[in-house]
Amino acid sequence: MGRKFINRYKNENYDQEYEEEEENNKKRMERVGPNIDDVDAMDVEIRQISLEKNMDKPRSREEIIKEELQVAGHQTRTTNQFQKYINAHIEDRLSRIDKIKQAKQAFDKDIEALKGDEFQYLTRLKETKVETLSSKAMQEMLHSLTLNKDITKSKLEHFKNRVKETEQELTRQEKDIERIEKRINEKMLQEKEEKVKEESIKKDLAELSKKYNVNELRKILQSLSTSEDE
Repeated sequence: MGRKFINRYKNENYDQEYEEEEENNKKRMERVGPNIDDVDAMDVEIRQISLEKNMDKPRSREEIIKEELQVAGHQTRTTNQFQKYINAHIEDRLSRIDKIKQAKQAFDKDIEALKGDEFQYLTRLKETKVETLSSKAMQEMLHSLTLNKDITKSKLEHFKNRVKETEQELTRQEKDIERIEKRINEKMLQEKEEKVKEESIKKDLAELSKKYNVNELRKILQSLSTSEDE
Protein backbone atom coordinates (compact mmCIF):
# COMPACT_ATOMS: atom_id res chain seq x y z
CA MET A 1 0.00 0.00 0.00
CA GLY A 2 2.74 2.36 0.96
CA ARG A 3 4.68 1.56 -2.25
CA LYS A 4 1.63 2.39 -4.45
CA PHE A 5 1.24 5.73 -2.71
CA ILE A 6 4.92 6.53 -3.28
CA ASN A 7 4.71 5.59 -6.98
CA ARG A 8 1.58 7.71 -7.46
CA TYR A 9 3.28 10.62 -5.73
CA LYS A 10 6.30 10.30 -8.02
CA ASN A 11 4.13 10.17 -11.14
CA GLU A 12 2.20 13.25 -10.08
CA ASN A 13 5.44 15.14 -9.43
CA TYR A 14 6.81 14.05 -12.80
CA ASP A 15 3.67 15.24 -14.62
CA GLN A 16 3.85 18.57 -12.82
CA GLU A 17 7.54 19.05 -13.70
CA TYR A 18 6.82 18.11 -17.32
CA GLU A 19 4.02 20.69 -17.55
CA GLU A 20 6.25 23.37 -15.98
CA GLU A 21 9.04 22.57 -18.43
CA GLU A 22 6.62 22.81 -21.37
CA GLU A 23 5.36 26.17 -20.10
CA ASN A 24 8.92 27.50 -19.73
CA ASN A 25 9.80 26.35 -23.25
CA LYS A 26 6.72 28.10 -24.61
CA LYS A 27 7.65 31.37 -22.91
CA ARG A 28 11.23 31.06 -24.12
CA MET A 29 10.05 30.57 -27.72
CA GLU A 30 7.88 33.69 -27.47
CA ARG A 31 10.91 35.76 -26.42
CA VAL A 32 13.48 34.34 -28.83
CA GLY A 33 11.29 33.57 -31.84
CA PRO A 34 10.96 30.44 -33.93
CA ASN A 35 13.99 28.42 -34.94
CA ILE A 36 15.02 27.99 -38.54
CA ASP A 37 13.11 25.19 -40.19
CA ASP A 38 15.05 22.09 -40.98
CA VAL A 39 14.19 22.45 -44.66
CA ASP A 40 15.52 26.05 -44.77
CA ALA A 41 18.72 25.06 -42.99
CA MET A 42 19.31 22.26 -45.46
CA ASP A 43 18.63 24.66 -48.33
CA VAL A 44 21.23 27.12 -46.99
CA GLU A 45 23.74 24.30 -46.63
CA ILE A 46 23.10 23.13 -50.21
CA ARG A 47 23.51 26.65 -51.58
CA GLN A 48 26.73 27.09 -49.63
CA ILE A 49 28.14 23.82 -50.96
CA SER A 50 27.13 24.85 -54.50
CA LEU A 51 28.83 28.25 -54.10
CA GLU A 52 32.02 26.65 -52.83
CA LYS A 53 32.01 24.29 -55.80
CA ASN A 54 31.64 27.25 -58.19
CA MET A 55 34.47 29.13 -56.45
CA ASP A 56 36.77 26.14 -56.64
CA LYS A 57 35.97 25.48 -60.29
CA PRO A 58 39.24 25.78 -62.27
CA ARG A 59 39.38 28.23 -65.17
CA SER A 60 40.80 27.42 -68.56
CA ARG A 61 43.82 29.19 -70.05
CA GLU A 62 41.53 30.87 -72.62
CA GLU A 63 39.34 32.35 -69.87
CA ILE A 64 42.38 33.68 -67.99
CA ILE A 65 43.79 35.30 -71.14
CA LYS A 66 40.42 36.86 -71.96
CA GLU A 67 40.19 38.35 -68.46
CA GLU A 68 43.74 39.73 -68.65
CA LEU A 69 42.96 41.34 -72.02
CA GLN A 70 39.91 43.04 -70.50
CA VAL A 71 42.00 44.33 -67.58
CA ALA A 72 44.68 45.61 -69.97
CA GLY A 73 42.02 47.45 -72.00
CA HIS A 74 40.65 49.10 -68.85
CA GLN A 75 44.15 50.21 -67.78
CA THR A 76 44.78 51.68 -71.23
CA ARG A 77 41.58 53.74 -70.97
CA THR A 78 42.71 54.92 -67.52
CA THR A 79 46.06 56.06 -68.96
CA ASN A 80 44.29 58.06 -71.69
CA GLN A 81 42.08 59.73 -69.07
CA PHE A 82 45.16 60.66 -67.03
CA GLN A 83 46.82 62.23 -70.08
CA LYS A 84 43.67 64.26 -70.76
CA TYR A 85 43.69 65.45 -67.13
CA ILE A 86 47.35 66.56 -67.38
CA ASN A 87 46.69 68.47 -70.63
CA ALA A 88 43.65 70.21 -69.15
CA HIS A 89 45.65 71.10 -66.02
CA ILE A 90 48.48 72.64 -68.07
CA GLU A 91 46.00 74.63 -70.20
CA ASP A 92 44.37 75.98 -67.03
CA ARG A 93 47.74 77.12 -65.64
CA LEU A 94 48.68 78.83 -68.92
CA SER A 95 45.32 80.61 -68.94
CA ARG A 96 45.94 81.93 -65.41
CA ILE A 97 49.40 83.18 -66.38
CA ASP A 98 47.92 85.02 -69.37
CA LYS A 99 45.32 86.68 -67.12
CA ILE A 100 48.04 87.85 -64.70
CA LYS A 101 50.05 89.30 -67.60
CA GLN A 102 46.97 91.12 -68.91
CA ALA A 103 46.23 92.56 -65.45
CA LYS A 104 49.81 93.83 -65.13
CA GLN A 105 49.69 95.44 -68.57
CA ALA A 106 46.41 97.19 -67.69
CA PHE A 107 47.87 98.46 -64.41
CA ASP A 108 51.03 99.76 -66.07
CA LYS A 109 48.88 101.52 -68.66
CA ASP A 110 46.84 103.22 -65.91
CA ILE A 111 50.01 104.36 -64.15
CA GLU A 112 51.40 105.81 -67.35
CA ALA A 113 48.14 107.69 -67.91
CA LEU A 114 48.35 109.19 -64.40
CA LYS A 115 51.93 110.29 -64.92
CA GLY A 116 51.41 112.34 -68.08
CA ASP A 117 51.58 116.12 -67.81
CA GLU A 118 51.34 116.08 -64.00
CA PHE A 119 54.66 114.29 -63.65
CA GLN A 120 56.30 116.48 -66.23
CA TYR A 121 55.08 119.55 -64.33
CA LEU A 122 56.39 118.07 -61.05
CA THR A 123 59.78 117.45 -62.63
CA ARG A 124 59.99 121.08 -63.70
CA LEU A 125 59.02 122.26 -60.21
CA LYS A 126 61.71 120.11 -58.59
CA GLU A 127 64.31 121.79 -60.77
CA THR A 128 63.15 125.20 -59.50
CA LYS A 129 64.20 126.61 -56.09
CA VAL A 130 61.32 126.61 -53.65
CA GLU A 131 62.26 130.06 -52.35
CA THR A 132 61.54 131.58 -55.74
CA LEU A 133 58.07 130.06 -56.01
CA SER A 134 54.88 131.83 -55.17
CA SER A 135 52.42 130.38 -52.67
CA LYS A 136 50.19 129.24 -55.54
CA ALA A 137 53.11 127.45 -57.22
CA MET A 138 54.01 125.82 -53.89
CA GLN A 139 50.42 124.59 -53.50
CA GLU A 140 50.56 123.14 -56.99
CA MET A 141 53.89 121.48 -56.14
CA LEU A 142 52.39 120.05 -52.93
CA HIS A 143 49.41 118.74 -54.88
CA SER A 144 51.72 117.06 -57.40
CA LEU A 145 53.86 115.52 -54.64
CA THR A 146 50.75 114.19 -52.88
CA LEU A 147 49.49 112.71 -56.12
CA ASN A 148 52.91 111.16 -56.73
CA LYS A 149 52.85 109.69 -53.22
CA ASP A 150 49.39 108.18 -53.75
CA ILE A 151 50.50 106.63 -57.03
CA THR A 152 53.62 105.20 -55.36
CA LYS A 153 51.47 103.73 -52.56
CA SER A 154 49.13 102.27 -55.14
CA LYS A 155 52.06 100.69 -56.97
CA LEU A 156 53.43 99.34 -53.69
CA GLU A 157 50.08 97.76 -52.76
CA HIS A 158 49.80 96.35 -56.24
CA PHE A 159 53.24 94.74 -56.07
CA LYS A 160 52.57 93.44 -52.55
CA ASN A 161 49.44 91.76 -53.85
CA ARG A 162 51.36 90.47 -56.82
CA VAL A 163 54.03 89.03 -54.52
CA LYS A 164 51.35 87.35 -52.39
CA GLU A 165 49.56 85.97 -55.45
CA THR A 166 52.88 84.81 -56.90
CA GLU A 167 53.78 83.03 -53.65
CA GLN A 168 50.39 81.32 -53.59
CA GLU A 169 50.75 80.36 -57.24
CA LEU A 170 54.24 79.02 -56.54
CA THR A 171 52.89 76.92 -53.66
CA ARG A 172 50.14 75.53 -55.90
CA GLN A 173 52.65 74.74 -58.63
CA GLU A 174 54.94 72.93 -56.17
CA LYS A 175 52.01 70.83 -54.94
CA ASP A 176 50.94 70.13 -58.52
CA ILE A 177 54.48 69.09 -59.42
CA GLU A 178 54.68 66.74 -56.44
CA ARG A 179 51.28 65.25 -57.24
CA ILE A 180 52.07 64.79 -60.92
CA GLU A 181 55.51 63.32 -60.18
CA LYS A 182 53.85 60.84 -57.86
CA ARG A 183 51.27 59.96 -60.51
CA ILE A 184 54.00 59.61 -63.14
CA ASN A 185 55.92 57.18 -60.93
CA GLU A 186 52.72 55.22 -60.34
CA LYS A 187 51.93 55.18 -64.07
CA MET A 188 55.47 54.10 -64.95
CA LEU A 189 55.21 51.22 -62.49
CA GLN A 190 51.76 50.36 -63.84
CA GLU A 191 52.97 50.48 -67.44
CA LYS A 192 55.88 48.24 -66.50
CA GLU A 193 53.48 45.74 -64.97
CA GLU A 194 51.22 46.01 -68.03
CA LYS A 195 54.19 45.33 -70.30
CA VAL A 196 55.02 42.20 -68.30
CA LYS A 197 51.37 41.11 -68.54
CA GLU A 198 51.31 41.86 -72.27
CA GLU A 199 54.40 39.76 -72.84
CA SER A 200 52.85 36.97 -70.77
CA ILE A 201 49.64 37.17 -72.83
CA LYS A 202 51.59 37.08 -76.10
CA LYS A 203 53.46 34.05 -74.85
CA ASP A 204 50.20 32.33 -73.86
CA LEU A 205 48.64 33.17 -77.23
CA ALA A 206 51.67 31.75 -79.01
CA GLU A 207 51.38 28.56 -76.97
CA LEU A 208 47.67 28.30 -77.77
CA SER A 209 48.36 28.93 -81.45
CA LYS A 210 50.96 26.20 -81.44
CA LYS A 211 48.76 23.86 -79.41
CA TYR A 212 45.74 24.13 -81.69
CA ASN A 213 47.79 24.60 -84.87
CA VAL A 214 46.04 27.89 -85.71
CA ASN A 215 48.21 28.57 -88.76
CA GLU A 216 47.25 25.27 -90.35
CA LEU A 217 43.58 25.92 -89.62
CA ARG A 218 43.88 29.36 -91.21
CA LYS A 219 45.45 27.86 -94.34
CA ILE A 220 42.69 25.24 -94.58
CA LEU A 221 39.99 27.90 -94.22
CA GLN A 222 41.65 30.06 -96.87
CA SER A 223 41.91 27.05 -99.17
CA LEU A 224 38.23 26.21 -98.67
CA SER A 225 37.29 29.84 -99.29
CA THR A 226 39.30 29.86 -102.53
CA SER A 227 37.68 26.61 -103.70
CA GLU A 228 34.19 28.00 -103.11
CA ASP A 229 35.00 31.13 -105.10
CA GLU A 230 36.15 29.03 -108.05
